[in-house]
Amino acid sequence: MSSISLSIQPQVRIMGLVGAGHMMSHFYANTLPPLLPFLNQDLGIGYTMLGAMLSLRGMLTAGLQVPAGALVDCFGAKTLLTVGLAMCAVGTILTAGAADIWMLLLAGIVLGVGNSVFHPADYTILGGTMDERYMGRAFSLHAFAGHVGSAVAPILLIGVAALSNWRMALIVAGIAGLLILVGLLTQWRYISEDAAAAAGPKKKRKSEAANPDAPQTTMALMRYILTSPAILFLFLYYAMNQLAGGGLKTFAVAGLVETHDTAATLANAAFTTFLAANAGGVLFGGWLADVTRRAELMAALGLGLSAVVMAVIGVWDLPGFLLIAIFAFAGLTNGIIGPARDMLVRRASPKGAMGKVFGFVFSGQSIGQALAPLLFGFLIDVGAPAWIFYGSAIFTLACMGVVLASAKYSRIAD
Repeated sequence: MSSISLSIQPQVRIMGLVGAGHMMSHFYANTLPPLLPFLNQDLGIGYTMLGAMLSLRGMLTAGLQVPAGALVDCFGAKTLLTVGLAMCAVGTILTAGAADIWMLLLAGIVLGVGNSVFHPADYTILGGTMDERYMGRAFSLHAFAGHVGSAVAPILLIGVAALSNWRMALIVAGIAGLLILVGLLTQWRYISEDAAAAAGPKKKRKSEAANPDAPQTTMALMRYILTSPAILFLFLYYAMNQLAGGGLKTFAVAGLVETHDTAATLANAAFTTFLAANAGGVLFGGWLADVTRRAELMAALGLGLSAVVMAVIGVWDLPGFLLIAIFAFAGLTNGIIGPARDMLVRRASPKGAMGKVFGFVFSGQSIGQALAPLLFGFLIDVGAPAWIFYGSAIFTLACMGVVLASAKYSRIAD
């Protein structure tokens, strides 16, 4: 066996383990929505209360990502990832036994707390153990695993519910998570969270070289994060990127139907193509992020192209094939951006604070996810459906400016 393949094997193992955890994170985030009609019918709980329960879960995940990042840096990413996955599995099984809204809320709290640890823990493991040569691909495979989890959840849940009932579907989902957890526990010995240091001399990241005396206490690190222009701009990027993408993912089909009287089947086909191309773009973007030294330029170019495409969709009523093709292009460019974005966050993170930084910026993503449906739903209600696409273009252009600003301040810090 060649020395190259020997050096790649541990990297593949790390990507697989962390990807499995991220896949389950997205899986558990998408288990309940397909089953809401069953809960409404069997438990007699209105959709408003069911929606409030989901909102509570989402707000807990958003609000706890920064504390989770601090815990990751204190107690270790593997420990927190194990606890988080166990909580998600147990919370799902608790949901299966719910008899009223209060039990659902309790299970939602367990799920929300458990789901808050994945991003800080995952990125800490990847950033601390992956070889620099494969970092972009590691980030891309991590994101792709999340797409897989989101896609698998409704298929499995609806399938089991059709064969049995919604409670059994959730029990199966919970057991699946416990089995994945057992598999991870048998493999954790292959990951040392400081493996990057032990693997041999490598070129230091600029942020580490520039900040050899970066603050190391939790409070000092948090002050650093909250006053770092590079990190604050990335927080804004994550928030605005979700405003751009979240509104599009929620209302793209409705926007096409209302703006151009597009057939619902064609609109759904175009949007499905967007999602598939987005997943493929993530994988391609990982390779690009590894071969380019200017991740911010790669991200800015992708954002600019995506903004133009969104504006075109809002202005012109495109024929079927061209509509699907342009949605595919938009999905591809959006996917390519992801690994470059993660590389920028890693570059801006001081040594010993990657968990906190990723927790902080991903809380911006959660805020954007919460605001997007309200804003873009309002645009449809007031009779401005084309602004689903114009608004997405505007927020995407703002993301381009924010990415370049963050990279500028990172270079100044270097």
